[in-house]
Amino acid sequence: MKPTETSKNIWIAAGDGEIERVQEFRECKYKSIVKGDKLWFTFREILITELISRGISPNEKDQNGYTPLAAAVSYNHIAIIELLISNGADVNIRDNEGDTPLCVAETVEAAQLLLQHGADPFIRNTEGKTPAQVAFEEEWLDVAHLLRSITGERQNDSEAE
Repeated sequence: MKPTETSKNIWIAAGDGEIERVQEFRECKYKSIVKGDKLWFTFREILITELISRGISPNEKDQNGYTPLAAAVSYNHIAIIELLISNGADVNIRDNEGDTPLCVAETVEAAQLLLQHGADPFIRNTEGKTPAQVAFEEEWLDVAHLLRSITGERQNDSEAE
């Protein structure tokens, strides 16, 4: 059975909570993402578990290299972050700009969770910026302070371009 044109996106089906469409993909043994998809933004935990159990990688990237973990971190979905990590999501995976999930952590809670699972606060993106510098520039000051307390970066380091 092949998915219809209007239902070819497993991620949208999961995000919309359309279990029947997700099962249709499962029956098709669909295991990759249609190029251009945005990933995992509004997923329900049960659907994420179902997708992972069917072989869809939690490290799957979209055209920008964005992953389900980065999406969950950027939206501060703590339960989903934990679920993805427990199912093999790479806390140091990089997108096309070299950003790791720690670079999109807007809250201390999300940043601490990533750090507890091995996120490296010293990884620099393609612009040469650390997660602390990114957090400072985005004005996520609590996160910037947390990361600087670990890395030893000074505020001047975070302001440098």
